[in-house]
Amino acid sequence: MTLAVTLRCSNGLVMASDSRVTGGPRKSADISEKFLQINRDVGVMTYGLAVPGYRGIRSLVEEVHQNPANYSTMEAITGRAQALFQESHQEFLEQNRQPDGSLPPEIQQQIVGYIIAGYDGNDTAQFRIYLFESSNNFQLNEQPDIMAAQWHLSKFLLSFLQYPGMSVRQGRKIAAILLILTSTFEPTVGGPIHLATVTIEEGFTLLHEREVASIVEEIQPLLLTLKSAWLDAWYV
Repeated sequence: MTLAVTLRCSNGLVMASDSRVTGGPRKSADISEKFLQINRDVGVMTYGLAVPGYRGIRSLVEEVHQNPANYSTMEAITGRAQALFQESHQEFLEQNRQPDGSLPPEIQQQIVGYIIAGYDGNDTAQFRIYLFESSNNFQLNEQPDIMAAQWHLSKFLLSFLQYPGMSVRQGRKIAAILLILTSTFEPTVGGPIHLATVTIEEGFTLLHEREVASIVEEIQPLLLTLKSAWLDAWYV
């Protein structure tokens, strides 16, 4: 599984995910790539089943790069994305069907999802966030913010941490806090944190691991404060 987060800030968007992939022969590994850049202003992220997830984001990015003039708006990108995500998922299911036509339980019980987020400068001049998930046949679903997969704890924490007018700089810290604290309680979330931002000035920017490490170091005092507050509450 994973935790995938997209936050709306006053001056842009923050996208974040962990790097853990579970299942398969390795059982667990912190090596997955869940982000790709679609164009200057738009990125795509996947969660859930790793194989169809990566196939889906890769096929979308390749198509946009081959025909950039056809995908200058979010509407054009998301319109094509649904079909490509459906195709990638269906191909994966067919490749894993057993002789009797059934699917292995570990596949039947999992979903695959995608988040497309960015600045729609050529059409609406707005920051847009869209969710596609296999549970509803990848129907287009626009959201103000998104937390997907192992999201329950993060949704609870965000209600305390998010505030009106928070900047992308603050949003990056909050996203890192959500991922670190979720990984403390959920073993399918973990590994290096991947962070990206979308702003009008810089477009989609995937942060280097050194930048992420600096953010993680900066939030250590707050993490300790939160854990201390929880322990105090439990022992009252």
